[in-house]
Amino acid sequence: MALSVAGAAVAGHTMADQAEADEAPASMLGEPTLEVLPETTRAPADDADGADADDGGHGAGGSDGELEPLDEDVPIEAALVDGPSVVQPIVAAAERKDIEPELALSLAWHESRFDADAQSVAGAVGVMQVMPETAERMADELDESIDPWDPADNALAASAYLTRMIDEHDNVENALIAYNQGPVALAEDGAYPEAQEFADNVLETRDRLREVDW
Repeated sequence: MALSVAGAAVAGHTMADQAEADEAPASMLGEPTLEVLPETTRAPADDADGADADDGGHGAGGSDGELEPLDEDVPIEAALVDGPSVVQPIVAAAERKDIEPELALSLAWHESRFDADAQSVAGAVGVMQVMPETAERMADELDESIDPWDPADNALAASAYLTRMIDEHDNVENALIAYNQGPVALAEDGAYPEAQEFADNVLETRDRLREVDW
């Protein structure tokens, strides 16, 4: 598939819950390098530790369940060659919300390594690590039902939220930081190093995808 140019989270990074995103001042969406991966669990959402449901940040850190470290050696280009089933829903959701597909794919890669069953310690779920509360808000905004565990719905909620973060912040980099760290925390504390690294890595991967066919 030729590139079309339109336009996570880190294990152990600081995370606030996404429900406060609406209270964040208007200002805008975001895992480390390909060599450092988040850890996921297959535990259901109500088994995850709860986080304050008010900031919009999230992450793919550990959980109370057994952790499953993801493959550190497989680059996104190789993963895309295998044609994971989540790729098309991510691209479709990104295009619907006017997000560059390469950006959405890179975000999903650094959030979950395309794992639709991923769940973070804060409760973010799915291929693009969406907080259930954020999925509910995006469902209200879109006026349609969203199941955050469904890959297509997860990608749509994430793309809608990322679009909001881009609208509220100065640039895509700050939007990714807000997506990862939470817009309230970003406004109050500035970018955390982990969130900045996450954003840098997502953008680096996006730029690589722009140069190849996938």
